[in-house]
Amino acid sequence: MDKVAKRYKRPQITLSDLKEVAKLVATRKLTIKEACYVRDINPDQFYCFTNRAGRSEVFAKYVEKLKSVKINTLLEQIETITDGNEAIKQKPDWRGKQWLLSVTDDRYSKSVESVSTTNNVQINLVTDALKRVFLDDTKPEVVTKIPARKLIQNG
Repeated sequence: MDKVAKRYKRPQITLSDLKEVAKLVATRKLTIKEACYVRDINPDQFYCFTNRAGRSEVFAKYVEKLKSVKINTLLEQIETITDGNEAIKQKPDWRGKQWLLSVTDDRYSKSVESVSTTNNVQINLVTDALKRVFLDDTKPEVVTKIPARKLIQNG
């Protein structure tokens, strides 16, 4: 009998594989390539599969749906926790609701502008204080170089 080598047939990717990869991408924050490796799928084969017959839109919609469900679930859990629980003697906490408000509405979030303005004001106050300390009475100019001091003395 002649033994004929059988050709290895690659496993076909199914829509359930597509959904599982999307679930890993949406909920675990994996890349598509990493999610494919978790599911034992060749990433190149997966990309070819998603690019055919409009499956890339199906994949993107499924990822968005899973992300929105996860975000909604987490927000509900945070709201429940911040309302307090009398059964376990947990008091309500306003910080969770403040954080939720800052995330959901930009008007209530700390903007980068306000933080940088605060930092600039603090830096100006420090430099003004240093100028007063190191300003030479004989020369009314501002001292631009601050003398260095040894912090560690060899002894």
